[in-house]
Amino acid sequence: MSNTIVSRTLWFIFYVLLQGLVLNHINFLDSINPYLYILFLIKTPANIGRGNLLLIGFALGMCVDVLSSTPGMHASATTLAAYIKPNIDAMFADRDERKNGVVASAKSFGLASYMRYAAVLTILHHLAYFFVCASNIELIFLVLKNTLCSVIFTMLLIFIIESYNDRRNRR
Repeated sequence: MSNTIVSRTLWFIFYVLLQGLVLNHINFLDSINPYLYILFLIKTPANIGRGNLLLIGFALGMCVDVLSSTPGMHASATTLAAYIKPNIDAMFADRDERKNGVVASAKSFGLASYMRYAAVLTILHHLAYFFVCASNIELIFLVLKNTLCSVIFTMLLIFIIESYNDRRNRR
């Protein structure tokens, strides 16, 4: 158990630092920016209670906010994604898998289902993030454009990582 906590903590730190120090400096055409830190939330076991999941989501977003100088924007989007995650888990995993703490992956869901699962959470997160950034409903087309472009780039990175992990696990 404590080994799992240490491992999860190190992954948390890794994703926050990767996002804050590397990925935030990738900005193609003013609309494509990967937000790969959402993968930490995607990989959170399904049997974590909603309260703990909300704390994890808020802490993840707040840490990224601190490194990004975006006061509360990532925290609000990640907290929303954490709130919705148990419902998404229920759509993709059966009750026994959720009770046993299934972690979303190509191995546990199959690659196609995993990518749909990750896409749903990523789209919800990115939509929330860009709406908070715009803070104006009149910018809906800009929000949708930024969401679409960033989701595509983020999902490409998630696919590459998951394909690598799947190939590594088969050996």
